[in-house]
Amino acid sequence: MIYYEKITPKEPQRAADAFLKMLEEEPDKARCRAALGLCYAYLGRRDDAIRELRAALEVFPDDENTKANLEAVEKSQNNEEITGLTPITDYDYRSELINRYSDKPEHGEAIRMLFELYCPAPPADK
Repeated sequence: MIYYEKITPKEPQRAADAFLKMLEEEPDKARCRAALGLCYAYLGRRDDAIRELRAALEVFPDDENTKANLEAVEKSQNNEEITGLTPITDYDYRSELINRYSDKPEHGEAIRMLFELYCPAPPADK
């Protein structure tokens, strides 16, 4: 999923296809819906973007990135490039995975190790 989140602004159709496939397997996955909505926004598919972003917010109503993206899409006019979009960050996904397996330390530790190798955490604010 992280790979497709990274290519969303560069190759939104390719990323959208991947998120659609993931949603076939996990239709209630709000994170995929938010990412798919962002892809649709980059593709200029305003109505589809609004639908997916709203669906994501039904599950996670406090997600600030999704709220900001929905606001940017809703403010845009049909047939114009949608600007002001906020990309999804790897850090959010890392936290979600680690929290999902918090009751299984061996899974959490494996996830931490993989992320340290491939997606180091952003530097802490000092």
